[in-house]
Amino acid sequence: MIFRREATNGRQAVPRSSPAQIGSLSSWTQVSCGTSHSLALRSDGTLWSFGWNATGQLGSGTTVHRSSPIQVGTLSTWSVTTAGYHNSFAIRTDGTLWAFGACNFGENGVSSLQDRSIVIQVGTLSTWSAIGAGSYHTLALRTDSTLWAMGQNSYGQLGIGNTLHRSSPVQLGSLSTWVKVAAGRYHSLARRSDGTLWSFGGNADGELGIGSTLNRSSPVQIGSLSTWSNIAAGFAHSVALCTDGTAWSFGANADGQLGNSTTNRQSSPSQIGSMSNWVNVAGAQNFYNTTLIK
Repeated sequence: MIFRREATNGRQAVPRSSPAQIGSLSSWTQVSCGTSHSLALRSDGTLWSFGWNATGQLGSGTTVHRSSPIQVGTLSTWSVTTAGYHNSFAIRTDGTLWAFGACNFGENGVSSLQDRSIVIQVGTLSTWSAIGAGSYHTLALRTDSTLWAMGQNSYGQLGIGNTLHRSSPVQLGSLSTWVKVAAGRYHSLARRSDGTLWSFGGNADGELGIGSTLNRSSPVQIGSLSTWSNIAAGFAHSVALCTDGTAWSFGANADGQLGNSTTNRQSSPSQIGSMSNWVNVAGAQNFYNTTLIK
């Protein structure tokens, strides 16, 4: 089911105020939404895309927008997919990482700033496991739990201790304990295997959750808890779940995206309500909303 604007081929998008089924298939297993495009995996391992395509983020070999799903290539070996701002990523069952779409600052990791309308492999490694796509930067996890980053780094969002852009994946430190990542517009979140939560990058609205609005170019721990489970990064806000089922948020809040009944920004984690039965969370990195699932 879809809860966002339906993209059309150059025509006015049609708003939807209630769920509208996409086609009639019942074999979809994973979906990821970017700013104006979407990616979806089917149970047969094929990859599909639809929406806006000006930078080739649909991987169709063209820049034609699509209002219904089209298959990306002919392969049936895709296992993970992530939609970024105006680009896309997918991991195959052999652990290789592939990218397509916009590449303004090297966020596709292919040592080039050229947009790509067809799928291209990122390096030669076959040990990638997860991707976090921000506006112009990308985080990637390998199967050895090392953390890598690429793209824009003006605010330190790559976490490598400086503000130099990178067009190929570069490792963050030497730790091999990273298990989950999330990328916002100019900030990044990462959870370690010990349950601690870390952040780095832009922090003008307190989206790093460290009690200040100072940017950080290296990972800094958020509080002292070691019970974090799931994380999501929005435009300039962050949301995280704890293992006890509670939900927490911090950062920009002008549109109420922190869910705390105010529009005041928070620079430290603030609990969302009093419920403790949340199981999943999502934040749109280029919009001002948050989704929680019970």
